[in-house]
Amino acid sequence: YSPMALVIFLILFFAELVLLFPRKSRFLVFLLMTLCHIRCQNKFLQAHRENEKGIDKYDVSLFENARGYFETSALYRVKEEIPLLNLGNNSLQEKEYKTAHAYFQQSINAAPDDAHAYFNDGVSFFLWAEDEIDPKGCFLAKSAELYDQAIGRIAADFKLDTYPHVLEMISAQQMMDAYASIGMPVYYHHWS
Repeated sequence: YSPMALVIFLILFFAELVLLFPRKSRFLVFLLMTLCHIRCQNKFLQAHRENEKGIDKYDVSLFENARGYFETSALYRVKEEIPLLNLGNNSLQEKEYKTAHAYFQQSINAAPDDAHAYFNDGVSFFLWAEDEIDPKGCFLAKSAELYDQAIGRIAADFKLDTYPHVLEMISAQQMMDAYASIGMPVYYHHWS
């Protein structure tokens, strides 16, 4: 709360207290309303404190410790999109891309207008795709699927059409035939 808002609240509160309640019960009403106000804010403040502790741990790369604080903050169910987003970011740092995606999806469900969750979900798909590439076997199907999902996530927001990647394994002879029909790239020293 801003200091000015607090002052206005207190002025209105005391005006109501004086005008609406008899003199004998004013202190009791004041005490009950104050306790109620503190109790109502307590859940929000506790969630915020836990989230801030998690951010402090995250900032010094103590991701396992940060996860516990973010999870505790999310359990309060107050502005849960924030700790869920932080859990997703934490999972990205730990290279747990599938888990990161799940947390970003939960954050998007809690706050559908949060651009950070959409962007970070796209990043998680992209990094997940890179992680799936197997340089020995060139199994790119899973990576292409994840890249398509990352691109589709952003394209949907802009109402753009997307088309899946088409990957085809060709031999060196087929590649030379393709280059011969359209020309070699300039300064492509590998083939010179």
